[in-house]
Amino acid sequence: MTFSMSFELLGCGEGKYGGKCDKDCVLIIGIVLVKRGLLQKGVKLCDCLHILQEQEDEAAIPLQQALANPECPDRKTASRLARWELKNEDLTIQKLIGQGRFGHVVLGRLNVRERGQVTVVAKSANVDRLEEGRGCQWDRDFYREADILIALHEHAEVLNDGERRVHPNIIQLYGVITSSEPKRIVLEYVPRGDLRGYLRQCRAPDSAVTLRDLLQLAMGVTRALQELELLKIVHRDVAARNVLVGEDNVAKLADFGLARCAT
Repeated sequence: MTFSMSFELLGCGEGKYGGKCDKDCVLIIGIVLVKRGLLQKGVKLCDCLHILQEQEDEAAIPLQQALANPECPDRKTASRLARWELKNEDLTIQKLIGQGRFGHVVLGRLNVRERGQVTVVAKSANVDRLEEGRGCQWDRDFYREADILIALHEHAEVLNDGERRVHPNIIQLYGVITSSEPKRIVLEYVPRGDLRGYLRQCRAPDSAVTLRDLLQLAMGVTRALQELELLKIVHRDVAARNVLVGEDNVAKLADFGLARCAT
């Protein structure tokens, strides 16, 4: 659907919808209404929006709120995030261990109930990116990645001690921090680093890595993808840089920033 088609179907002139609606907003509204079969020529916009509002279930945020705050999660996601919310004061940042174009990873210590302090890593957006006002897309990706990780963990089986643990070949989530900036996803620390660096080290003449070790890593990634398939999640970025090597040569699939639900 084009911008002009949206205005024609919506029956309003450019810049007149609510006095504040820009081209993107009109286009989004038009697409939503058409996809739901609510908008046709000759039908008043107010009637379409009224029907759309009635069709929204309790888990959906109002259309106006979604347009005004594209970075905010829907109510289902917000509810899941609340269950995994950590206190910012429980996380002590130690040092920066990784940085990319859109975000960085820091090493830290987290106070965990009944376990004391554990070593963790925390993903967050680059401060410079947020200050430049380009953090909106990162916020949407943040909530999507956090939601998928939470879904994986809440799908995990409950062990005898009552604790719910994620699949051993998927990175463990400790929680999220959304009540302060920068928002963070707090994950387990895997000291051996990513598989790409691990394989490069294997090229050394004195490397003790065997074919059995490499097959074990490959099987670990396969089992992680099998777990994702059960939940109809597509990772979309399975690469050596996104696989971490843990203790006992256990592969852990990480970085779910591009993952999507296939349902």
